[in-house]
Amino acid sequence: MNARIQNHTRNVLLICMGSFIFAFGMNYFIIPNQLSEGGIAGLTIVAYYLFKFPPWIVTLVLNIPIFIMGYRMLDKRTMVYTVIGTLASSCFLFLTHGWGEAIPDDPLLASLYSGIFVGGGLGIVLRAGGTTGSSTILARLCQKYWGWTIANAILFFDIVVILGSYFVIRSLTGESCRSLRRSSRK
Repeated sequence: MNARIQNHTRNVLLICMGSFIFAFGMNYFIIPNQLSEGGIAGLTIVAYYLFKFPPWIVTLVLNIPIFIMGYRMLDKRTMVYTVIGTLASSCFLFLTHGWGEAIPDDPLLASLYSGIFVGGGLGIVLRAGGTTGSSTILARLCQKYWGWTIANAILFFDIVVILGSYFVIRSLTGESCRSLRRSSRK
């Protein structure tokens, strides 16, 4: 096997491994503990909290327009790796759904572990030249056309989504607390 095929195979395996770690962190730490995430993953979580839409389906649907934009503007290898990363993370979101809740009573510790798993998984995918879709594609476009660093672009998109999801989660948990108070008065 020549070096180019070996490198490509290694990158695909790393993208799949990183996507698994990412999906595990989402399903095991973030979703059960009503935490949030940035990018399309954050929008996926909001859709899950509000409507109980399966995260793996929402991930695929929301990434389609971004794929189209990225296909026209990014190089072929990046897009192939991105499609692999997005399909792998969606598949692993489906497969790891319902594995349980790791730390149900400690949101701070759950946040720490979710950062390790989700961030570590995404880091492996990025290191292999791919993305899990979403804001990472937009970040690569910002890097290519406006000179932003990928880290700053991802931070920008993540802040926007996390601020929005904060209000959704707050309204859901606040509503839960109000209904608990009402039921305890009866």
